[in-house]
Amino acid sequence: MEEIVIPVRGKIKRIVAEVKEIVVELEFVGYGVREITIPVEGDITGLKF
Repeated sequence: MEEIVIPVRGKIKRIVAEVKEIVVELEFVGYGVREITIPVEGDITGLKF
């Protein structure tokens, strides 16, 4: 999986989409990389990045 980094300036005003879940890939020391799925219920108002 190629990592693409796009530098941007500014603020996310709104995300208009139907988000079912957020998949986060974390690398735990001693455990390797684990994929964690966070289900999203309702809207994502107030979601912080």
